[in-house]
Amino acid sequence: MFFKTDNPYQFKYLITGITGPGIEQVYLPPVPSEDKILFKKEQKFVKEDMPEHLKKADYEKSKGKQISKQYEKAIQEWEDKEWDRSENGIFFWNNGVITYINGFYYWVLTAWHPYFGLPKYRETDKEITYWIQFWEEDPNSYGGALNTIRRYGKSSLMGAWIVYRTTRNFNHTAGSQGETDKKIASFYRKMILKPFYKLPSMYQPTYNLDTKQASKIEFDIPPKRSQKRSKYESDQLQVLESVLDFRASGEGEYDGEILHSYIMEEPGKLQKVSLYDEEGEGRWDIIKPCFLSGGEEIIGKAFLGTTVENLKSTDKGGQAYKRLFYDSDFNQKQEDGRTMSGLYAAFLPGDCAMSKYIDEWGHPIRDKARTSLMTTRKVYAKRPSKLAGWIRKYPIYIKEIFYVNPDSCAFNSVVLQDRQLELDTATTPFTNRIELYWENGQRDTKVKWRHAPQNGWCQIAVGVGFNEIQTNMFEQSGFDQERNIPTYRPTGVSFDIGCDPIEHGVVAQPGRSSKPVITVKSRYDSNIDGIMSEEVTEQRAADRYPYKTNRYVLLYDVRPSDPNKFFEYAIMICAFFGRPIHVESQKYSIINYFHNRGYGEFILNKYKPENTRPDKAPQDGTAASQPIIQEYTTALESWIHNYGHTQSFRELIEDNLIFKPTETKVHDYTVAMGFTELAAKIKPRFTPPPQKDISSYFRLHTLPRRQVN
Repeated sequence: MFFKTDNPYQFKYLITGITGPGIEQVYLPPVPSEDKILFKKEQKFVKEDMPEHLKKADYEKSKGKQISKQYEKAIQEWEDKEWDRSENGIFFWNNGVITYINGFYYWVLTAWHPYFGLPKYRETDKEITYWIQFWEEDPNSYGGALNTIRRYGKSSLMGAWIVYRTTRNFNHTAGSQGETDKKIASFYRKMILKPFYKLPSMYQPTYNLDTKQASKIEFDIPPKRSQKRSKYESDQLQVLESVLDFRASGEGEYDGEILHSYIMEEPGKLQKVSLYDEEGEGRWDIIKPCFLSGGEEIIGKAFLGTTVENLKSTDKGGQAYKRLFYDSDFNQKQEDGRTMSGLYAAFLPGDCAMSKYIDEWGHPIRDKARTSLMTTRKVYAKRPSKLAGWIRKYPIYIKEIFYVNPDSCAFNSVVLQDRQLELDTATTPFTNRIELYWENGQRDTKVKWRHAPQNGWCQIAVGVGFNEIQTNMFEQSGFDQERNIPTYRPTGVSFDIGCDPIEHGVVAQPGRSSKPVITVKSRYDSNIDGIMSEEVTEQRAADRYPYKTNRYVLLYDVRPSDPNKFFEYAIMICAFFGRPIHVESQKYSIINYFHNRGYGEFILNKYKPENTRPDKAPQDGTAASQPIIQEYTTALESWIHNYGHTQSFRELIEDNLIFKPTETKVHDYTVAMGFTELAAKIKPRFTPPPQKDISSYFRLHTLPRRQVN
């Protein structure tokens, strides 16, 4: 499939690309002569059974009875034919079309007996097995991640795949994990062990009968086969020494081991363990090295299959799998020729996958299937939570795999999800990593920036004129006699800065890495984007107007080992943009640090909602009370509705989608954005004079001298 032949095939149903066409074609064996193309009379796939007289003879032989040499020869020829087909595949006539199925799919159709009965031929399964063979043969692939509707049969296919590979290779180590310990045990029994027991004897290697195969199958010697088969001709008693097992659902159960085949059942539903995280400590991050030989050559393959749930967490479940899925885009290869995750993603649309709407030749009846799916969606239209779950279970488009319930989102989920899809499928980045630094390493001089793709500690949005902005708008304002340090104040007017900080000595919540987050947003400039009215704003939101201002331009979300390092980064950000920062008053460590560094005037005063009595004295920062949370949630709701289509930071969108005003402690990104929105409404401690001389705008008058009697 991976290696070129003169017989290419293009996928008709399976989608193998996210930002591009994906695998444009796979390569089939040359079409044989017509006499070797099967089922010309039937015009569809037919499972050929061993003739009854040979079945009876084979059974008698298995009981130790003597059978004629003629029968022995006939049985041997039958088995050889089936082995050849299960290795090399077949061509057959399917409603007038010459069709090829590979060896694995032939074996599935003729030998694999899942609990629901023998599989029926489907064109979609044919394409999935093409895709599987493609990444099996691709030296730069670690395997594949498959998404389709609930109960399509992907679990049965995954179980068949791992048994097929394990029973046909010497010294083959195969493993599996699932959503929970209980569920992978059930998967192993139902999708692996029971169908394995039903395999025809010619396909079933001898296995260790001293165990009950409760958690693994240990293969001793290969099945007795003809001496003609080179794989087994050296010694009929040669031990296969392959093992197939399953393990608990933790991240590191296979850490340090060698794997040749591995399946992960339902990775999009993981809740208790991490799947794929920035620190490289998720389950997939730990499994990947198990497939490597010498740290470079890929010697094993993985098969992941799932539907998606648990989109409420930012680092587990559906959100983590979403990052893995989009990092498995065939059209986004890295310098080493591999995708970021190492996998290849594939999606079978719901209107191709409904078994009720498959014709007798295995083709999807897409129009009827889609009508059925859309009818059910209409039934759930008034119950958004049920509708969201149904769409994720029966998606028609890739973006629906990760569909978020709009009823549970505090903001406009349509705007957010559309923009999220745009970012996820973009061929060029929307952000760049940079680092800020004091000029010549000397504090309190000028803050400069440079690109740092690998270790930059903040991100900037592309296309917002970052090179053209006027920076370092701050000045010395005096001298603090008590601290014996100069003091500084901001003099810029073009940006707002908000922060959800961390404290000294505060431990992150279990299962979650709390992060300090700073967001910087440019203020709306009517000279650039025009005078606004309510009608214009609404129309522009509908048209997705490409605003140049009122956009988030910088995101900081790195947690250093020393909080003081973060506090200094915050000062550098404020000095660079020449603006004060709005912080939560309960997080006093950052406030104290700013004062001790002479940057106290860079801390915004407490936010006071309109029509409330002002405080007697200015206070640093704002307490995160419920009224304040409601204030910034409302402000964010307005910004996202009107300007959310300009958001460049994926992290902010992901957190916005699952934000709950009643659980703000786990939403660092949205809280930082909320404090940024409120920052625009707080009068700074120092208002710089106009940058232009305005005296020329007024007429000079000379009054006549008053007469005195």
